[in-house]
Amino acid sequence: MAEAYHAWNAFLIEEAEFERAACEERNRVSHTDQFEPHGLPEDTLATLVAQLRVVSGLRSAYFVKKRVLMSDRPLNVLGYRINPSHGNTREVFKRLYFYLLRFPGDTFIIDLDENYRLKRKFRRMLGSRILDPADKFSMTTMLIRTKPLFGSVAVFFGLLSLAAICFAVASGQVKPFSVNALFAGIVSCLITISVGCSWVRDPID
Repeated sequence: MAEAYHAWNAFLIEEAEFERAACEERNRVSHTDQFEPHGLPEDTLATLVAQLRVVSGLRSAYFVKKRVLMSDRPLNVLGYRINPSHGNTREVFKRLYFYLLRFPGDTFIIDLDENYRLKRKFRRMLGSRILDPADKFSMTTMLIRTKPLFGSVAVFFGLLSLAAICFAVASGQVKPFSVNALFAGIVSCLITISVGCSWVRDPID
């Protein structure tokens, strides 16, 4: 009798621990999690995309499925990026939440602009991006598309200017009174290179 009681008690404790872990993993999403394609039927995906298209301020959206302990209760993940000129992340989140309330299943919504590693992971998943409003031609879109190019140019000229400064110093062309100007030039070059690198690293979508 005692053995049966202890066995039952151990089972309840194990179940409670499992429930706690399952609940905890559904309340957070990070780049260390494992994801898989959403697997939505075409008609369901089309309905979801149609709803997302009317969300003002939404720049792009990714939709995947997180691997969880309770596989019979899938957890979808909607990662989004915003267009700063049409809203902030809180406003966009509220609009997404409103539409996803009517979407079947559980969905975790997360801002990818604040989660670079997760954004990079989603971008590498085939079929994860389900919406890209930036495909419409506009001045903003053109700037987004050419941003990496401008970044490369900035890095090139930053390095070129820095090399010119180093050559001037090595050849003794820098006079004592121009030290401040030299320092300002070096700082300017480093800033240009840093900004250029960030533009190159920033994904187009």
